Amino acid sequence: MNLSTKCHPESVLKAVSEISGYSPDEIVSSKRGNSITAWRHIGMFVARQRGMTLDQVGKLFGKHYTSVSFAERKVEKKMNDTVRRAIDAVNNIVDK
Repeated sequence: MNLSTKCHPESVLKAVSEISGYSPDEIVSSKRGNSITAWRHIGMFVARQRGMTLDQVGKLFGKHYTSVSFAERKVEKKMNDTVRRAIDAVNNIVDK
């Protein structure tokens, strides 16, 4: 796992919101559509890359830490160019 620069937790959520078009409230909601779930997982993945603990990420996204661990594994398993571009886009916004 590559660790990036630490950031304010809310900045990851705002960046995912900006890229995805979903509001922060929608991202942390219990909605389970494919698209919103994929963006939530990417946000969790980026937050973990930036050094946040499983528990911190879980609280940020309104999920249990085991859901964060599951999201990480899922993103790693489905890693392709589209997912990498989404992760890079979120990281770019967070770094601004």
